[in-house]
Amino acid sequence: MLAFAAVGEENGDLERLYRSALELGLDCVVEVRNDAELRRALERVDPEIFLLSGIGDDGGPLAQALNLLQDVPAGKLAVAEVEAAGPAEVAELERAGMDGVIVPAGNVAELAGGAEPRV
Repeated sequence: MLAFAAVGEENGDLERLYRSALELGLDCVVEVRNDAELRRALERVDPEIFLLSGIGDDGGPLAQALNLLQDVPAGKLAVAEVEAAGPAEVAELERAGMDGVIVPAGNVAELAGGAEPRV
């Protein structure tokens, strides 16, 4: 996973790291936190998988992920990172077309209807 905020400078790091991951046969996810990062990532490396992160966003992580999802081109995978997602939030993301959701381990039991996983 490449965090655009960490490697998105115009110095070529994003392109070099993304290309290296692909050459190793890895699927490379690019994390974006806002519309500008999403647009720039598409222009520079056109990733197949996005991690839509709303952590620290004033509108809340769910709203930010849904907002970013609208700008992910068809055919790309979109995964939301939502800190405190419950069943209702996960269902809303699924209905909106999100391909996956990353939640804290403590939320898994509630979402799966069973005991918290042992890690």
